[in-house]
Amino acid sequence: MEITPASTLAILDDRDYLKALVMAFRLNEANLLKRVFLGVPHADIALVVGGLPIVYVPRLVRFVAAQTEETPHMEFCLLWIKALVDEHGAWLTQNRAKVDVELRVVSRAVSRMRDEIRRLADDNVYMVDYLLGQAKGPVGEGQLALEAAPEKSKVITAAVAAEGSDDGSDEDGWIGLG
Repeated sequence: MEITPASTLAILDDRDYLKALVMAFRLNEANLLKRVFLGVPHADIALVVGGLPIVYVPRLVRFVAAQTEETPHMEFCLLWIKALVDEHGAWLTQNRAKVDVELRVVSRAVSRMRDEIRRLADDNVYMVDYLLGQAKGPVGEGQLALEAAPEKSKVITAAVAAEGSDDGSDEDGWIGLG
């Protein structure tokens, strides 16, 4: 079989993802490799990485490390990283010198993602607190929200507010709207 970009894409279309990935590595074309990489379904990543010959592991680590910096598909890259560590962790440990730079790039990318997620979560907490603080005002049609205490509110209808209270009791310090 002749290895060409067209034959690689045909193999990818036939869903032989491991063979397509190896062919893309052999052709060493960045766009083709990226297309094959992104074409592997997330459910098949572990199978592809598990069947990958060891000779291609450093190149895949290098490629995935570069993708963590370039692509918006961070979760997809993390799935590849997890599969690589799960399937070839022993080899990565024994040959750390060969992939040390790439592992540092992956580590930086994961740290950057963690920091971004933490910042977004903090922003969301502050936004929810702000929105809860702004939730005072008209409650519904024909109703008003009146604050009795800083953390409690009473809801009365407009008809009750217009009638007022004629019983003369002023136990709660209620003055009324009139």
